Amino acid sequence: MVISNITDIITNNLNLVIGLSAYAVYRLERRNEIKKSATIVLLAVRQAERTISTVKETRNIDPRSHRLVRGDPWSTHNHLLADHLDEDELELIDQFFKNCTLIDKMLDQLCSHPQVHERVLEIQRILCKIAYDSTINSEPATTAQDRYQKSKDAFLGLMEKEETLINPKDPQEMLRARLTDILPITTTTAGSQLKRLASRWWQRRRIR
Repeated sequence: MVISNITDIITNNLNLVIGLSAYAVYRLERRNEIKKSATIVLLAVRQAERTISTVKETRNIDPRSHRLVRGDPWSTHNHLLADHLDEDELELIDQFFKNCTLIDKMLDQLCSHPQVHERVLEIQRILCKIAYDSTINSEPATTAQDRYQKSKDAFLGLMEKEETLINPKDPQEMLRARLTDILPITTTTAGSQLKRLASRWWQRRRIR
C-alpha cells in the first residue's frame, strides 16, 4: 500500500515535470517565432525606408532595382505580432506595407512595358542635360533654376504632343507623390516595439 502510494506520487510528480517542461518548450518556441517574425518585418521596413530615402535624395526611380518590399512579410507574420502592438501601431504598419505594395505594382507595370521604361530613361537623360546646360549658361538676370525650369517646361510640352504610351511627366512624378505619402516606421513607437520584439531580451507580454 505504501509502495503503491509512493509510486503514484512519483508518477504524478513526473507527469507534472513533463507537463511543465512541455509548456516551457512551447513558450520558448513561441517567443522565438515572435522574435523571428518581428525581425523579418523590421528588416523589410528598413529596406523599404532606405530605398525611399535613396529615391527622394537622387530624384531617380529605376523600376528594375527600386522595389520596396520583397514578398508579403507583413501579411505573413502580423498574426504573431498583433498582441504586442496597439491598434494605432498596427494600422500604421499595415498602411506602410499597403503603400509600398501599391508602388511596387506601379513599378511592375513600368517594367512590363520596356518601351515605356526606355522612354522614361531617355526623358531623364535629356532633363539631366538641360539641367547641366542651364548651369553653364551666362545669360544675365536669370538663375540656373529659372533657365532649367523654362527649358524643362518647353521640352515636356513638346513631348506631350507626341503619341506615346505615357505622359512624360506622369510616371516619375506620380511615384514620387506616392512616396511622400509613406510615413516612416522605425522612428515611431511601432518601430520601437518591432525593435524590442526583434531583440533577444524583449520583455514578456501576453502570448497567445
